[in-house]
Amino acid sequence: MVGGTPGRTAVGRAGRPLLRPEWSRGLTQLAALDEHLRSLVTALTDTGQAIVPAMVPLSVRGKIVYRDLRGLQVLDARGGRLLWSCPELFSPERTWARERWGTSRFSSRLSMRGFMQRPTSADSETALGWLSGVLFKNSSYGLLSSDGRRVFVREDRKGLFEKPMRLSVFGRAGGSSRSDAPVNKLLAYDLETGELLWEVGGRDPVGSDALPLGGVFILGPPLPVGNTLYVAGERDGEIRLYALDPATGAVQWSQLLALAETRLGRNVARRWVSIRLAAAGGVVVCPTGVGWLVAVEPASRSILWAARYTSRSELAKRGPQRHPSYEPGGQRVSWIAPLPRIVGNRVLFAAVESDAIECWDLATGRRHWRRS
Repeated sequence: MVGGTPGRTAVGRAGRPLLRPEWSRGLTQLAALDEHLRSLVTALTDTGQAIVPAMVPLSVRGKIVYRDLRGLQVLDARGGRLLWSCPELFSPERTWARERWGTSRFSSRLSMRGFMQRPTSADSETALGWLSGVLFKNSSYGLLSSDGRRVFVREDRKGLFEKPMRLSVFGRAGGSSRSDAPVNKLLAYDLETGELLWEVGGRDPVGSDALPLGGVFILGPPLPVGNTLYVAGERDGEIRLYALDPATGAVQWSQLLALAETRLGRNVARRWVSIRLAAAGGVVVCPTGVGWLVAVEPASRSILWAARYTSRSELAKRGPQRHPSYEPGGQRVSWIAPLPRIVGNRVLFAAVESDAIECWDLATGRRHWRRS
């Protein structure tokens, strides 16, 4: 997992790196797309933007697990040999190729049949369009997790390619005009074989074929702790912590964390910013994306404390400041890849909705300090 431990503060043990590449693999098999990616990076660099990848690989039991523009890939860590892969029907590579060449030429180039049109439109010739979001902003695609036996991946076919003019974290300054509830899934694959073990989420439960967590939007990669898988999800404005069985995906229990003022269907930015959890000392620390940091005690299945951090929306009420936003063609004015970290009895967090790094007591939620 990112951070190495549930507390997100592991320290690696290794010698000094030689900075000499042992092996490498491209993000795509298409030469035209590879050239487009190089042009995109040049365009972003010319506009003064930080090139920070949103896709983060995992190192698990001698394997490198990551998602490229084709889908899920698992490699041997020593030599880079492909162990198994899971190409995706709605992958960025296939979507870009279809936009560039059309359905018939695209199918012949990739030897693929039955390709379905993606849900939303995008301009593949615009360097600062949806593809830059997938690579550098939309962490919902490239963040994975693993418990050492399984790999957990989110599938969001619609949110991946949406390209609003402006994405407001709190939704008041603009965003998607669609009012329908977004849908995604959480999938679990066997780390050794690549077999799909289970999936949860998807559309609202209808009939006997409904999946667990139907109608719940999975907000971030799950956090494995012991024999439990913790994940944040939202439905009808309720943000909850769900405890799942990692072997089956069955819901063991859930706890309400916060209520969202703006629904996900009207706020693409909250779908782009993954909610990542941390755990230590019998406490699970849960960001919410709506201004609250909540600590849950799994033993009692209840909230231990909740802390409100000063958000940009609150600062905006004091003066003519803009709300936090992501603009595909402009500067990103927020923290990148927010992740709570637990160090001893302290919790450190820099939320995407806030201008500051803050420190709280793990047991009580008392704020120790704030730096902006």
